[in-house]
Amino acid sequence: TPLGAQTLADTMQLMQEGKAPRTPQNEADATYAPTLKKEETQIDWSQTATQITNHVRAFNPRPTAQCVWN
Repeated sequence: TPLGAQTLADTMQLMQEGKAPRTPQNEADATYAPTLKKEETQIDWSQTATQITNHVRAFNPRPTAQCVWN
């Protein structure tokens, strides 16, 4: 969209000038994600197409979403 393009251009200019606003991460709220398990990569074909699409996207590029046929 034109607004998004302009916002990106403005932000890139601010970054180049070293003036881009920054919001530091609150370390007290930071957490670690658990390690992914191989069984979590299995596609559940009973889910909706949107859920399957998001599942595949979540496991891209590694570990890859997978399924077993026959």
